Amino acid sequence: MRKLSLSVVGRLVSLRKSGHSYKEIAKELGIGVGTAYGYGRNVKVTPKGVERLRKREAESRRRFALLYARPKPFRIPDALSLREVRVIGHCIFDGAVYDGTIRYTNSSEALIEEFMGDMESVFGVLPTYRKRCRGNTDYYALCYCNAGVARHLLTYTPSYSTSSPLCSIPGEIIEDTVFAKELLRTFWDDEGSISEKGDIEGGTKSETVARQLVAMHEKVGVGVRLYRRSRCGGFRIYVLRDRENLRNFRDIGFRHSIVTQGRLKGMRRIDAFDRLYRFSGRMAGPGEADG
Repeated sequence: MRKLSLSVVGRLVSLRKSGHSYKEIAKELGIGVGTAYGYGRNVKVTPKGVERLRKREAESRRRFALLYARPKPFRIPDALSLREVRVIGHCIFDGAVYDGTIRYTNSSEALIEEFMGDMESVFGVLPTYRKRCRGNTDYYALCYCNAGVARHLLTYTPSYSTSSPLCSIPGEIIEDTVFAKELLRTFWDDEGSISEKGDIEGGTKSETVARQLVAMHEKVGVGVRLYRRSRCGGFRIYVLRDRENLRNFRDIGFRHSIVTQGRLKGMRRIDAFDRLYRFSGRMAGPGEADG
């Protein structure tokens, strides 16, 4: 915490007593909010100051409600399209639709850009906010505050949370081979992984969604196995690793997602796949591809 002069501390105490927020104090005195809090947290606010703080909090809530609860323009598509299928898939596997909001997170900036493009093309909306979150692996987060778009998306499935028994993949997507392939790509980009040994797997918490995914893979000619995770719950889908099956998988698998851990970290998953399983001539085994 920054050390302040006695005169600045005196002004800070006076402002806090009169009901100024730490943010207001920081702005007034040219100091950090944390410093304002450190010096002002034990200052007793006067009754008039408490009333001032309450009024400001109420005004902040009112402005927030006006900004995000106000109906925003959007359009409803005439028919289901590949772009909308991608939106639905990403919301199921790495996103959320609830309380009038649509959210999507991913470590791939390319997938974030694609989602933004799809939302704008299909619904005519831009994100309320977009942020980059830093950590061991950086990721990006999008949020759309638009109750109309959220209501429309909820007509396809009552819940986009795979923890809910109500979540399922819409039948009109499963029944259409082109739509099914596009949704499978969103699954592998959002929930898939490829190891240094060439193991390809993806997971979901929902048994309903897991069994739908298995049926969709079979429909498009990709052999998979489904396993229940006994320790942490949920289900894992493994891709069978014979040559022809891997060829078929490449058609519906990874596209823009990146590897987030291990020796291949930072590489696009599709590039890791091609490195481990070359398609020129004989299909190389995982061990051979690294040589």
